Amino acid sequence: DEDIRQAIEFMPQNSICYTMLGYIKFLSQDYKSAVENFKFAINNDINKTPELIYFCALSYFYLEDYLAAEKFFTRAIELSFESIEALYSRAFCFFKLKQYDKAIACFSEVLEKDNSFTDAYFYRGVSYINEHKFENAYNDFEEAINKNYLPGESNFYMGICNLNDKKYKEALNNFNSAVANDYTGTDVLKNRAKILNELGKYEKALDDCDEVIKANNDDIESLILRAHIYANLRMFDEADQDISQVLTLSPDNQESLFLKIKLTFLQQKYNEVIERSTQILNNSYNFEILQLRAQSYEKLDL
Repeated sequence: DEDIRQAIEFMPQNSICYTMLGYIKFLSQDYKSAVENFKFAINNDINKTPELIYFCALSYFYLEDYLAAEKFFTRAIELSFESIEALYSRAFCFFKLKQYDKAIACFSEVLEKDNSFTDAYFYRGVSYINEHKFENAYNDFEEAINKNYLPGESNFYMGICNLNDKKYKEALNNFNSAVANDYTGTDVLKNRAKILNELGKYEKALDDCDEVIKANNDDIESLILRAHIYANLRMFDEADQDISQVLTLSPDNQESLFLKIKLTFLQQKYNEVIERSTQILNNSYNFEILQLRAQSYEKLDL
């Protein structure tokens, strides 16, 4: 390192010295300094090698500057840099940049060259989900699970695919497998609670919802879901508490407004339903609330 620095002092425009210093900084994991040296060498060397550009890209990658990394990976690949890792890293950059269509195309290119590249199946699957292509995603996660790649996460995402297709029993099995493989984030518990509620397993659904809300007391989606579960268990006071909390956080939340009136209807307070629904319908149209008001009129023979 010191010898190369002295060489640079005597030959400040010598790109070879900057290249060597860049490699030293890269190996010592000083990626910021590596980038500075690699870029100087690239900008001042008429013989830009694909390997040099690749390592500059890799330095940006480790710095999590995925926009710059993608540009340099692309340059290296265009210069015929033969590396499956370069192709995969470029695909992953597109993934992190949320350019999922490009990520899918690049992960597919990786798998055409090496269909055993399990990471590519997994991240292409997540990209497909973000593009709402659930059937394609399902196939990729099936491949990932068969290869035992991140079984917790892979089962979770396969569960999302099955949930989208309303295959509730299959999705429940996936979410149970995710938890069994130590993937216990609130996202899996929240989605499992949705399915358990759909399958009429309300007590188990309530347990999962409680865990999610314990982690984040202001999770509006989970509060609404728990209110639905309480309503199914005919625990109307508890449901009303959750709805009131949601309306405190989001006063115009349409689902909560509807659910509050639905709870009143289930408790056979038809006059109150008519009064509350009329107040809401005077300000905005809501077909479900309109239906509850009509049913309340019917119940009262009005």
